[in-house]
Amino acid sequence: MIAIGFASRRYTPPVKGLSEFRGDIYHTAVWPQHDVNLKGKKVAQIGTGASGIQVIQEIGPKVDHLTIYQRTPNYCLPMNQKTLDEKEEEKNKAEGKYEEAFAMTYKTFAGFSYDFSEKKTFDDSPEEREKFFHKLLIEEGGFRFWLNTYKDMLFDQKANDEAYNYWRKMVLKRIPDPKKAALLAPEKPPHPWGTKRPSLEQNFYEVVSQDNIDIIDVNENPIEQVDATGISTKLGHVDVDVIILATGFDSVTGSLAQLNIQGVKGGTIADHWKNGLRTSMGIAIPEFPNMFFL
Repeated sequence: MIAIGFASRRYTPPVKGLSEFRGDIYHTAVWPQHDVNLKGKKVAQIGTGASGIQVIQEIGPKVDHLTIYQRTPNYCLPMNQKTLDEKEEEKNKAEGKYEEAFAMTYKTFAGFSYDFSEKKTFDDSPEEREKFFHKLLIEEGGFRFWLNTYKDMLFDQKANDEAYNYWRKMVLKRIPDPKKAALLAPEKPPHPWGTKRPSLEQNFYEVVSQDNIDIIDVNENPIEQVDATGISTKLGHVDVDVIILATGFDSVTGSLAQLNIQGVKGGTIADHWKNGLRTSMGIAIPEFPNMFFL
């Protein structure tokens, strides 16, 4: 049984000239344990996935200027963190609330302690739907707007559009710049809501709205190259002191493909996948008998 996970091999994009950059380069997968001093520096960040969102909201207020290179907008959800009350937590433990929550995770669609509503989107009136969405997104936060919502949201396009439109309306209230708003919460979504994992944020949209932060859409303006002093697109050259790669992991094949296990007819897993990823039901690979993965 292979249980080495999928997020173990960091992905560095094949950007021309990256090795020529004379400033500091940090990858979020191997962020230094010591504090990285970015105060007053010009920073470029490639990527707006989960770690990218975390980095932006932390460094945005500190840096002199931040240029974000975005491929796909992240449908972020408010984390709504709060300080736990010690007495209340002791009461929850005594009453078995946590045991109930853990038991619930075995029965739900996504393994959370909550599940989809029994209602479908259009079972509710527009007013009832608005109230329900507000409760999930604004009052409760976390992943509830994603996985505690109407049961048809991930399976019916019209229902999905309702969720996206409400999410977008709430996000637009937090982004005063229409150009940034169009990039972060476009009128036409690039993919159905919730079919890519949304990230959790604290104050991402407020931070990214600051005047010292720019966003470049790499679909429209691909990175042409990196040189000693910065990054070039068709919009021009941006001088930076630091480049942050928030480009995640080779999450499908990375960890498995680096194993030196030979198939019965020869060749490693990487050899078998060189022309495309092929598995049997997502848990086994032909010609690798009795080798299963999670």
